[in-house]
Amino acid sequence: PWPVLSTPVGVRLDRWAAPDAVLDALGGPEVETPVPAAFEELDVDRGLVRYRLRVPGPRRPYPLRVRGLRDRAVTFVDGAPGPELDTEDALLGEVPGPAEVELWVESLGRVNYGPRLAEPKGLTGGVLHERQYLHGVRARGLRLDAFEDAAAVARLPFGPARPGARGLHRGTVTVPPGGTGDALLELPGWTRGFAWIGGFPLGRYWSAGPQHTLYVPGPVLREGPNEVLLLELAGAVGA
Repeated sequence: PWPVLSTPVGVRLDRWAAPDAVLDALGGPEVETPVPAAFEELDVDRGLVRYRLRVPGPRRPYPLRVRGLRDRAVTFVDGAPGPELDTEDALLGEVPGPAEVELWVESLGRVNYGPRLAEPKGLTGGVLHERQYLHGVRARGLRLDAFEDAAAVARLPFGPARPGARGLHRGTVTVPPGGTGDALLELPGWTRGFAWIGGFPLGRYWSAGPQHTLYVPGPVLREGPNEVLLLELAGAVGA
């Protein structure tokens, strides 16, 4: 069997890039359609899509309803954080017009059997303000395999660390000489996102479980510094 990393080592995350900057650098082109484009229409099989739409106004506050959400969304209204949505028919709350609404939608995976075998991901049923569908939806996709391009990641406009903030956190873990082997990446205090080491995708972590700790295959690690990326989607507490 492959040896196990014998000595625990800490990860130093000292650089950070904002979500919009990451999307601008690594995402696909932004498209505008009368109704929200699905992940599949944006060539995103695994990853995220940012949807932007405008509530016309002036108008009174009415409930904003998201229909056909698959699977989870982090929301913003005029730049202010809103609730996280995780049901197919979800309420964002009352929003007056005019307003700019942004939803970062995440796919939580697919099934390979049953009636939902080929279901699309994203905002599949539209967004309503009271009983009016909102049109002119701008969407831009971010594929997870974009983070495996080391040269593209290196060109990101990283700034100083912002512990726990939404966005891409970059740093290193230094493996001592002779210390390579299978390991576990523990992520206490982080909420939900994806992790890479040396460009290798480790998977999704989530404080709700079960992925509190991610397995790191021994052949991924090299003696000396190894680059670590954490794409935090929700904002971490105590990271």
